[in-house]
Amino acid sequence: MKVHTFNEGDLASEMDLFYRVPYFERLYICLEGCKKEFLAGCRPIIGLDAYHLKTKSGGQLIIAVARDPNEEYFPLAYAIVETKTKDSWTWFINLLLADIAQNTRWTFISDQQKHRICCRHLYNNFRKNQPGVLIRALFWKAAKATYKAEFDRVMDELKEIDEDAHNWLQTHSTTIWAKHIFSEDWLIDTVISYDQVLGEQTNDTLFACWAGHTQFKVKNGLQSFTVDLAKAHCSCRKWDITGIPCAQIITCIFFNKQDAEQYLHKCFNVSTYKVCYELIIAPINRQNMWRPNGVQPV
Repeated sequence: MKVHTFNEGDLASEMDLFYRVPYFERLYICLEGCKKEFLAGCRPIIGLDAYHLKTKSGGQLIIAVARDPNEEYFPLAYAIVETKTKDSWTWFINLLLADIAQNTRWTFISDQQKHRICCRHLYNNFRKNQPGVLIRALFWKAAKATYKAEFDRVMDELKEIDEDAHNWLQTHSTTIWAKHIFSEDWLIDTVISYDQVLGEQTNDTLFACWAGHTQFKVKNGLQSFTVDLAKAHCSCRKWDITGIPCAQIITCIFFNKQDAEQYLHKCFNVSTYKVCYELIIAPINRQNMWRPNGVQPV
């Protein structure tokens, strides 16, 4: 039996045609409060995963989580399915997209998918045959590089140290694990917090040269980058990707004697965080208070 309900009083069911008995197949839940708060304050990036349910009935729990303005996990939707298959994943994602609107660009991340993968899972597979502290450091440095030239330099360094490790990573398209490929729509950086960026990346080795209007050239050690404050752009792309001012941006802001926080993306504002948790998920009664609905018990 398949039961579909979206609003109170809107209930429908389908009986299995072969056995003519009701049975539980799947259950999808996306609470109204979670959906509205996700759309109001979270970044357009969604993590997916599934877990085995250790009960006599078996099945698997599928979940979708987001990131709130404080870079913490935000529950979005979940489902109980018979098993993790292409059909059950398609069913879950289609229902999720119906809830959060399909005319918006969303980025989905899972531990094993073709479009974007978790670097932690990738590294766990990588280190099985390529262990070592230096190789680990180079892997994460390459993964976190925000522009292609830096990524290429790190990969060349890795090739000189261990060509097999370099070749293994080359078999995995950079479009699924390297940050320099990230879209500027995501505004996500789970590696460094806002306070760490403002506290650790500003130092006396950076020099800003004003080019005119809101444009600068910034020297950072042996490297140089171009900055345009009006366009919220730095050629290192860190600001573009995360929405958090990078060291070069902060140097230019201080050059203008301005407040760095005013250049943060609005998704990092306290007001946005409050909106994200403004709604209340109302409690519900247990079975003793449920009204008869005419659906045969499973």
